[in-house]
Amino acid sequence: MIIDKVRAYCEARDALAQRQRAQLGDAGAQDHITESMVCQTILAIIDRTGGRPRVVKPTKEPVGCAHAGLYWYPAPADERGWRCVDCDWRPGEPPGFSPQHDRSHLQLKAWCILHDMHESGIVFVSNSSEGDSIAASTADMARASRRYDSASIARIILERYANAEHVQYWRSIGDGIVAGRDPRERCHCGALATVFTLGGGTRSATCSEHWELDDIKETP
Repeated sequence: MIIDKVRAYCEARDALAQRQRAQLGDAGAQDHITESMVCQTILAIIDRTGGRPRVVKPTKEPVGCAHAGLYWYPAPADERGWRCVDCDWRPGEPPGFSPQHDRSHLQLKAWCILHDMHESGIVFVSNSSEGDSIAASTADMARASRRYDSASIARIILERYANAEHVQYWRSIGDGIVAGRDPRERCHCGALATVFTLGGGTRSATCSEHWELDDIKETP
């Protein structure tokens, strides 16, 4: 029947859109989110007008996978981010929404959110040890306040970075530039300094180009 073909097509497109959304995040997948919403609307109409009932059941847990690849993908709108990268298992109902894993794997969820924020350039994590430390402290704070949703976890992470020193640093630079008194250090050529060195008790600030030229010494 034509309705079965329409249903199959919409389900396939919806699944593809959800995968793209999981990979790109909400900010980079607006077209996919829109397509998913359209497909879900069509499927709901089919169900209301005599199509076979569409029941979303939890995905069956595959046998033989230890789910070492369980990961939290960005899903602030519906909290359906749990997925095993090894077997594609999505725990919970609907698939990916698992309050049990939100609690038992809270540090992992915090780590995944921190990683995604680092990859998107929102925060900077210098190495894996720092990332593990931030994830652990974030999980402790989230558990203590019983905040398990991804938006709250992201807020805890941001509050760690946006401390008083951070705010004052960027405010002073912004205010100085707006007032015509740019406080940033510059190279002797006039470009913004990107390399800062200390030698012989003297601190120097140069751009990367002139630092490379000045640092190279001819060997007699």
